[in-house]
Amino acid sequence: MHVLYIPDGNRRYAKQNKLSLEEAYVEGGRSISKVIKSLIKEKVNEISIFILAEHNLKRNLEEILAIAKGARKVIENYFISDKELMKIKYEVLSTIDSEVKLPFLELVKLTENNSAKKVNFLVGYSGEHAEKQINPVDVAIRAGQIIRLSDTFPIHKNTAFYSTGKLNPEVTEKEISKIFENYREYGKPTLT
Repeated sequence: MHVLYIPDGNRRYAKQNKLSLEEAYVEGGRSISKVIKSLIKEKVNEISIFILAEHNLKRNLEEILAIAKGARKVIENYFISDKELMKIKYEVLSTIDSEVKLPFLELVKLTENNSAKKVNFLVGYSGEHAEKQINPVDVAIRAGQIIRLSDTFPIHKNTAFYSTGKLNPEVTEKEISKIFENYREYGKPTLT
């Protein structure tokens, strides 16, 4: 099973909690580490995390640097020090060169010999322009209240869409568990 997670709401979280963008992205990254662990417990074998859309690179430089600095802190403080997360094989799928990509590439290098579960970090990713496409998505989860895709993804008519109801930094294992309870109970939706 392949799950796409879209960690939306980091900027709104910063504003609501009077945090810097970098602090909000660190909190968002901490949440992503928990989401990955939750998905692994749900027996998901491939996870794609949408870090930054190609069109998001048009944001101001201050925000792009906040994402890059936040990502570096998250990789160092929540991933590298976590034995469970370091068993995973990570990959970066990207259509751009950006400072945001560098911390994720370091994680890829540290886990290149792993053969366990797979996590794709989509950094500056556009499904339309990517050299390597992600596998079709079975379940798409977006943090926040709205269910929408930010870009073109290989979804199919049976892709199940869910929202967490919470901004990314607020998402916990409980929200992921509820989504999978619903998914197991109702199965994949059929679109006509």
